[in-house]
Amino acid sequence: MRPTSGAADPLPPRDDPRRRTFNLNMIAAGWAATFVIYPSIPPASDLNLLLAEAEAAWTHQRGAGARFGADLLLGYE
Repeated sequence: MRPTSGAADPLPPRDDPRRRTFNLNMIAAGWAATFVIYPSIPPASDLNLLLAEAEAAWTHQRGAGARFGADLLLGYE
């Protein structure tokens, strides 16, 4: 199991905004879709954050959702 915090973790603390990744920011802005494939499944806390950001982006019609609404067809659908 990999460490999630402490001296062995080179990233800022979990709640620090500097820890957000490019992919997470794109999903939160509504310009990317969540596409999780085994074995690259993030830890539960990161996956829950990713899913919450994706739901918020859709609910608040950000990015592609704002532009295309219900007509939006994601690339993997």
